[in-house]
Amino acid sequence: MQNKLTKREKEITDLLLDGKVPKDIAGILNIAYDTVLFHQKKIYKKLDIHNINELLAKLQNDSLDINPAQLFNKGYPAEFIGWSLFTDEYRSPIEVIKNDNEIINGKPFITYTISGLLIADKFHSHAGVIFLPTPSSRAVIRKMKHFTFMALGNGGRYYFNLATPETDRISGDFHGMEFPTTNGKPVKITARIKDLEQRGHSGIKVEFNQNNVKNIQIMPVDKGAFNLKIWDLRLY
Repeated sequence: MQNKLTKREKEITDLLLDGKVPKDIAGILNIAYDTVLFHQKKIYKKLDIHNINELLAKLQNDSLDINPAQLFNKGYPAEFIGWSLFTDEYRSPIEVIKNDNEIINGKPFITYTISGLLIADKFHSHAGVIFLPTPSSRAVIRKMKHFTFMALGNGGRYYFNLATPETDRISGDFHGMEFPTTNGKPVKITARIKDLEQRGHSGIKVEFNQNNVKNIQIMPVDKGAFNLKIWDLRLY
């Protein structure tokens, strides 16, 4: 289907799939912003789609002859439609604050600050955040080989989990990774999909099915107060 597109339209399609917005594309290709919008409209009409989510859906369904690696040159920025909180029977407190335009090192980012308290004298105390990816991000998650994100914590340890229905059926199990933070110092976290481990106490081994990933979870490991800011989550 991609052979319907002109050379310029293919260039713009590649940049759209790489997470670029029309203003960025105009600068990269050294063309007018209105010209980008004109080509984008023609691309959508030729492919019978209306937005980037539908473009990614076509890619996911292999309807476009596009190499998925195009999405991962600089990482596809993960997007979320929202989140929900979960906690233990002790009601360990937890909250999330989203900032849509926080300036970090001179650049704007969407940040999520997660804070709360795991009750120290309760062995099974736990709390976490379930982030719900947009349809386009879920499509990319199914194809990614690894991911990165920035984290600023209070020196504690945290879990980053990819949840699937298979592990949801087992109480307390998940596939993910543990990552450390340095008090007051941002760190870049990198993980490969093949290195994710099943954690939990069930003793039941479940194969990780990347095609079934439905959400992303972040949880503190250490008891006591926790505070974690994350941003720039990219899928490669």
